[in-house]
Amino acid sequence: MEIHKYTDILGVALDEDIYEGRMVLLSSTGAQLPTSAGEAALAKYLVAWPVDNRKMPIYNTYPAYSRALRYGFDQTANTPWSATVYTTYPGLQSTAGLIPSGTGSLLYSAGEFTVPSGEWVYSAAVEPGVQLEVVSAAGDTQGQLQEYSAGTPLAVCTAVDSSLNLRFRTYAE
Repeated sequence: MEIHKYTDILGVALDEDIYEGRMVLLSSTGAQLPTSAGEAALAKYLVAWPVDNRKMPIYNTYPAYSRALRYGFDQTANTPWSATVYTTYPGLQSTAGLIPSGTGSLLYSAGEFTVPSGEWVYSAAVEPGVQLEVVSAAGDTQGQLQEYSAGTPLAVCTAVDSSLNLRFRTYAE
């Protein structure tokens, strides 16, 4: 995902596992994917990995274990958790990464962004100037942008490149 321009940014914890580049709405406890057409109209924020200054590698989720296990992670008994190990910053990956529930994340409102192929619902009719809405139906595309049909348009396509990456601009409030 690329961030070209933005006007507002929020830091929140996620209520559920969400892929970077999805559109979310604010909840009473953080941010979540829309589950209805009404919530899709409120999904005005693009979610992204937070800025992280930790040294590599990054363990997500960070391990918690008893003090008895102090000889490193080289043995199975010393790694009683399941974690994804990143050797490069997760926000710089070429594909959208899954941000785990409870992770602090950044939400961008009005601005211009690019999401990679596979992170939006492809349609040959999507070209510069076409309005986009957020998918609210449960499934792999929940929170992704698609061609406007009957919901509330929240963005407009500004470009689709040869790799089918979608560049779009969200509407200011």
